[in-house]
Amino acid sequence: MHHHDRGENKNSIVAEADHLSANERESSDETFTRIPMQSIFSGVRKGGTKAVNGHYFYAPSSLGNKALYPKRVDSKDFLKKSEQEIINSYEKIVKNLQEDLAKLRGIEDFDAAVDSVLAAFEKHLSLVPSVGYKNVADISLYDHSRMTAAIASCLAEAGDSEKPFLFVEGDISGIQDYIYSINNGNNKEKNMAKRLRGRSFEVSLLTDAVIAYLLRKLGLNRVSVVFSGGGNFILLVPGTEENRGKMKQAEEEINRFFLERYTGRVGLVLAQKEVDREGVKDFNKTSFELKEVMGREKARKFNGILEGGFFGPYDFSEDSSDICSLCGRDYPKGSSDCCSQCNSQVLLGEKLAATGNKYDSTMLIRTAVDAGLEQPRALVSFDGLGIAYSFYGVGENLDPGLFKNVLRADFLSLNSTRLWSEQIAESKCTSSCSFMFAGTNVPLGQDGNIVPFDELAEEREDAYPRISVMRLDVDDLGYLFSSGLENMTVSRFSTFSRFMNYFFLWYVNDIAEEHRIYITYSGGDDLFVVGNWKDVIEFSLDFHEKFREYTCSNDALTASAGIGIFRENYPIRFAAQKSGELEERSKKESELKNRITLFDTTVSWDRLKEMNRLAGDIYDLLEENKNRESQVEERAKIKASLIYKIYSTVSSGYRKLGNKSIEEWISLRKYMIKYILSRRGMGHVFMEGDNLSEDMLKKRSVVKQLVQDDVLKDFAVPGSIVIYSARKRRNR
Repeated sequence: MHHHDRGENKNSIVAEADHLSANERESSDETFTRIPMQSIFSGVRKGGTKAVNGHYFYAPSSLGNKALYPKRVDSKDFLKKSEQEIINSYEKIVKNLQEDLAKLRGIEDFDAAVDSVLAAFEKHLSLVPSVGYKNVADISLYDHSRMTAAIASCLAEAGDSEKPFLFVEGDISGIQDYIYSINNGNNKEKNMAKRLRGRSFEVSLLTDAVIAYLLRKLGLNRVSVVFSGGGNFILLVPGTEENRGKMKQAEEEINRFFLERYTGRVGLVLAQKEVDREGVKDFNKTSFELKEVMGREKARKFNGILEGGFFGPYDFSEDSSDICSLCGRDYPKGSSDCCSQCNSQVLLGEKLAATGNKYDSTMLIRTAVDAGLEQPRALVSFDGLGIAYSFYGVGENLDPGLFKNVLRADFLSLNSTRLWSEQIAESKCTSSCSFMFAGTNVPLGQDGNIVPFDELAEEREDAYPRISVMRLDVDDLGYLFSSGLENMTVSRFSTFSRFMNYFFLWYVNDIAEEHRIYITYSGGDDLFVVGNWKDVIEFSLDFHEKFREYTCSNDALTASAGIGIFRENYPIRFAAQKSGELEERSKKESELKNRITLFDTTVSWDRLKEMNRLAGDIYDLLEENKNRESQVEERAKIKASLIYKIYSTVSSGYRKLGNKSIEEWISLRKYMIKYILSRRGMGHVFMEGDNLSEDMLKKRSVVKQLVQDDVLKDFAVPGSIVIYSARKRRNR
């Protein structure tokens, strides 16, 4: 609750808030009370998608590695048999929660204490259902408690108002374009990976900084944050005239800062919607109306600051400034070879690399001062907001100068749920502890530095040196948020969005680390990664498979993606644009979407898995890969030149398709390819003969697939993979 209440009966306010927050509780035929939490993804529906097969539950535990992958059971009878085991797990959770809460007793400031307790609740109660008796238990106790507190805060503050609740939706536009609009600069290629990493992480901190600024402006704490991710957020604040005015003023202040720092490429739009008690219960309707307001406000972005000196005059004379070769900004002449902001992004990228991928040992400190004050000791400083961030690892001594003029310091564990409560006393200012998740994985070399893109392209011996960029997002997520779940209350919305965030901001790091993938941006439901082209293809398949597992194999939750292959020095902004176009093509190929486009071909995820497996089988059989002095078999050799011949025959057929149907085109190509194969000893005798060696049987199995209609249609995928894998590497 907000700590400035007006003395009403607190118990009655909390009771009403609990009732409003609990409107998501749905009836169930079950009567047992000791049940684990059901995955909220199992209940999502879209169009005519079928219900998920089986029941999906989380093993009762605190948040941790792989804890958020649900377990499938065929029958709920299993839960009744495991009731004592479930009870024991909950008792362990309570014990761990009590231990963490005991560490927070020294925090005296109300808002700092609330934020720290919230972190402990999120850590230990995210996988505990809010209720289990005759209800569908897909809402966590953490989300229910948090939303109850937010609703109670509104009821206490807004008094007798008919509309005591104010939903505020924020959209920070232009952040992805800002990340991608990075130039190679003059002889700066060696730092490109560091600068991109630093710029991307700076942007991931931007939403957090804006929320921190708004909450401080309103005198609220993190209880009021319904959702945050991917540059978007929703707050639930008391619906008072004062708060509405503060939001409008804060929007203008933030946009003035954005204009100065990002030259108009990044902007904030706030949409406000006052609602009554029914509006809280029916969050489906409220969220839809909030989106309508947001649409109108976006059309007037920056309207509040289009006055005074917005259009200048500015001093662009050559005597006063240089143009940064990396971002295009003007900066003081002769001060450096690029602007201070780009320099700081390189330092940030280096610091992130120094922390490595051992996330439980990295601490992020968010400090708040009066807006406009500089925080020179901080690594990332949003001076116009008075918010800054610094990095520390285990064993590093805190710099006392970091806390000069600081109003509050928040110790955040990066990509782990460790609570750094022991650091609070050292800051000697109002402090809290919590955690933050972000897609930060980058491939590191043996020296601990970020691997440059040119070296990343060269890493695999079985892949021609090229990098790939993949862009991906979840299909129709906006619709799923508004209509994908029945009875979408604010608590259910919060659980749904938060669990989606866990995958894209937290779990994605483990998948990326396994495949040496560079996460450029990951947030909300969007993903942008860079890597060796072959690693990116393998990562995409692994990511999709784990996303399916994470979301209960629910056909309503799908993703579309595009993968482009480029030279290692190709400008990242153009690679982002081209890969984005491929992603859009994937979405347009089918009404169901759920596709991926690569090598100028759009296929389903299952189809990509099949074609990648076929490519691997072909590659393993290539004569170029056989290290023998003499060949036992002189016939039926599979060479890279044969695959290229088939590929060119197929691709030329596409170009000459004209008015022919796909079936006619396949028929024509098939005869030509059979002729090519027969000229290389793979004719009728090879295809139908007996007494073949094991090696020849493997070859025949693969060759038979090369003349199948469906394989010919998609042959650009396996053909390109084999050609790029077998292509002779340049001299290094």
